[in-house]
Amino acid sequence: MATVRQLQHHAAQGIELVLVPALRFAEEPFLDILRAWGHLADEDRVNTGTALTISGAELVRAGIQ
Repeated sequence: MATVRQLQHHAAQGIELVLVPALRFAEEPFLDILRAWGHLADEDRVNTGTALTISGAELVRAGIQ
């Protein structure tokens, strides 16, 4: 939410373009890493109703692997 708030602040100051870094990654290896770390079960989460509980830092670490 802080990112959106900061973008709104820039827009209010008349800034029309903001560049931000973004990670691009393939979904399958990313999900495999989350499974290997024990964050994703093998069964379908939609059917089990279990939530994914992981920190932002862990998501970034998994994304850059």
